[in-house]
Amino acid sequence: MTFEVSTLYEMGQRAGFEPVADEIADQLLDELLPWLPLGTVDPVDEPYLQRILMTAAQLGAGIGLVEVRTSAPADGLVDRQTWGVLWKALGDLPTVPAPQRFAAAFLMQAGHYVARVGDRAIPGIVAGLRAELDSSHD
Repeated sequence: MTFEVSTLYEMGQRAGFEPVADEIADQLLDELLPWLPLGTVDPVDEPYLQRILMTAAQLGAGIGLVEVRTSAPADGLVDRQTWGVLWKALGDLPTVPAPQRFAAAFLMQAGHYVARVGDRAIPGIVAGLRAELDSSHD
């Protein structure tokens, strides 16, 4: 891992605990959780899974916040360094079954995106997820 990736990762982790990252994560979980295919989740594991998903969204948002503060990322584009940071962050989350891993990855990327462009992006993310689910059921 390069110095730049390590630095952005560490700064993103810290920024993930800022109030704005919490707000983004809360909004994303409120809007997206009903639409995310999580597979079968034992009721005992639900609080644990909820925390993993919240952490994923917060980390993504934190990485996005740092990226906006330290560079001028082009709209809709993510450079290799940032993908490396997001990949590292996803790899550091606890291991969960595949459907839940997909949900964590999706929330991390959504958090990153919303931190970069603002919460006006959330309705589009929800619509895209719903359309994807609808097409997979056809």
